[in-house]
Amino acid sequence: MATFRLIGWSEFEAQLQELDASLQRKGLIEVADAAADILVDAARAIAPRSKDGSHMADRIKKRVSSKDNGIHRVTVDVGPDAKDFHALFVEKGTRERFYKKGRKGSSSGVMPAHPFMAPAFDANVDRMTQAIQEKMQDIIDRVTA
Repeated sequence: MATFRLIGWSEFEAQLQELDASLQRKGLIEVADAAADILVDAARAIAPRSKDGSHMADRIKKRVSSKDNGIHRVTVDVGPDAKDFHALFVEKGTRERFYKKGRKGSSSGVMPAHPFMAPAFDANVDRMTQAIQEKMQDIIDRVTA
């Protein structure tokens, strides 16, 4: 899980509270979207590519969802789509497993980790934070204009 410390969040939140609920939600989505775009591009650039032409990197997407139960919350999931369930194995690697039945004593082998999401995030935290702050300021400017 990532944590950001954003300067100006209190001011943004106060301005956001002056808007009606649907505009508050849209503002939060815009802010989250700004950072997610950077992460998607960075992850696509460093994700492993297959030899058969079907690249997991091309299917890295962002999914934005929001909930409103008195508290506005926006969630952004960035990563490969459901077709690429194996992306976690690529990111984290696998450990050796031994078969108990059938192929007794045989091993599934080990797949070394080829991280792409974590390095993309780590390398772009400052850019994402800057994008969030700029988008917050843009929204405040629009609200106060």
